[in-house]
Amino acid sequence: MDIDRKVRVALVPGCGSLNEFAVKMRLDAMLADPDFTREKTGPDLWLTEWGYTIRESAEEQGVEVDSPIHSMEDISRYVPPDFRAPGRYETIEKTLAVYGQTHAVIAHLNDVFSIPRTSWAMRTSSWQSPRSPKWYAALVTPSVDVNLAMAREVAARGVEIVYTGDVFAGDP
Repeated sequence: MDIDRKVRVALVPGCGSLNEFAVKMRLDAMLADPDFTREKTGPDLWLTEWGYTIRESAEEQGVEVDSPIHSMEDISRYVPPDFRAPGRYETIEKTLAVYGQTHAVIAHLNDVFSIPRTSWAMRTSSWQSPRSPKWYAALVTPSVDVNLAMAREVAARGVEIVYTGDVFAGDP
């Protein structure tokens, strides 16, 4: 359902958002994510609410360049964003209000690997996880808990479809 910006613009020149593309292409579903904040920390760097830093790129998604967890002590101190924070589901609610009667509204949540991958650098987690299952379980369990809580929140707002997924095709 998530169609890269370059593909959207190639098919529909001048097209902005994914949902604008869906309308113009007469798709029957709209995608909405929970709202998470990020803070600009450099010319092309952003610190996300999850604690990892991304570098903007020519691609639609930035590239993770730093993560908040580097040790078992960091795991014990790490607190994921509050899934009930004010405004967390504003985009989902707006999407439901505009398209909920005519389209399926799909909420995108992270899969259980996405949060660990960004909070504990991909290179480290890919190499370390088989050697340290206790460490990896300490990262995956909160990811499952947060995503299940968010799934309940979006369902309570009227979302009937939730999908999880992410891109695992590279680590710079």
